[in-house]
Amino acid sequence: MNEPSISIIVPVYKVEAYLRRCLDSILSQDFTDYEVILLNDGSPDNSPVICDEYASIDSRFKVIHKPNEGVAKTRLRGYDEASGKYFVFVDSDDYLLPGGLKVLFNEIEKGYDIVRTCVYRQGVNGNNWIEHYPIESGTIIGSEEYLQAMIVDNIAPYLHCAIYRANLFCRETFMPSVEYNINVGEDWIASYLIADKVKKVLFINIPVYVYCVNTSGIMKTSIRGWEYQERTKRALLPYNSQLPESIRLFGQRVSCINKLRYFFIPEISFNWKEYRLIEKQVDDSIHNLKGIKYIAPSYVRFIHLPFIYFLYTRVYCLLFWIIRRKCSSRKILK
Repeated sequence: MNEPSISIIVPVYKVEAYLRRCLDSILSQDFTDYEVILLNDGSPDNSPVICDEYASIDSRFKVIHKPNEGVAKTRLRGYDEASGKYFVFVDSDDYLLPGGLKVLFNEIEKGYDIVRTCVYRQGVNGNNWIEHYPIESGTIIGSEEYLQAMIVDNIAPYLHCAIYRANLFCRETFMPSVEYNINVGEDWIASYLIADKVKKVLFINIPVYVYCVNTSGIMKTSIRGWEYQERTKRALLPYNSQLPESIRLFGQRVSCINKLRYFFIPEISFNWKEYRLIEKQVDDSIHNLKGIKYIAPSYVRFIHLPFIYFLYTRVYCLLFWIIRRKCSSRKILK
């Protein structure tokens, strides 16, 4: 049997309300040389039955039933099972637009490693919008330019809304997230870890994938805490230690600025250890990232006055929690 042009990797967990929409959107594509790897991650609802149903009517659909292990280990299993020349990652509560696979395939066949489309979002009330990023068209040439764009959030951090040359990936792409139990942001880590193999990326401002906002999903009901961020840092340490010094320093400066916002998240406690590290680095980071990364003035107000900064951020968090969050709290991922 010939290997398919595209492997579509679909983790499945508690999505019976959306799964048929997702799978029907794949079945209706006018590009047909693909396989679909459906990975039932121990879903307790009717999702496994739906997966088996589609596999029984179309031989391109392959179902893997496994215990619940989280999306990182599930994507690793998907990688192990996939045999296509290219990979497309689809979340099972999202769906593809008509003709989407053909658009992706035709463009990546021109010699690109990645073709990324715009991020088209759909809200729970049926409202749709484009999630914008600084880079949405044109090309990126070279791994360093791609890595810098990822670090500074100039490109979308998701695995979906794109097609990838399969040999960008290996088991080590997914293993750090598995070993450190990272199941939120694991797609950014995978995209980051393939950077050294990326030579040419195309960005096209065409929607081919609908990213559906799920208000009950983990992305809306939880927030990554200080411990989670530290675990992510440890997961990437072996890779980062091999980067050129200029890229490492660039990443450290961006990380310093990114961490400032955690002092303004109501659910997260003030971390004095992190504050002292950031306070020493923040002026250098602001100076060297000027014109590259936006830094909210409110984040650095009183930054060199420890006690005042502590009070300032605590008052801000309390007011934000009352006015914007309506006194509701999200789960802190540790």
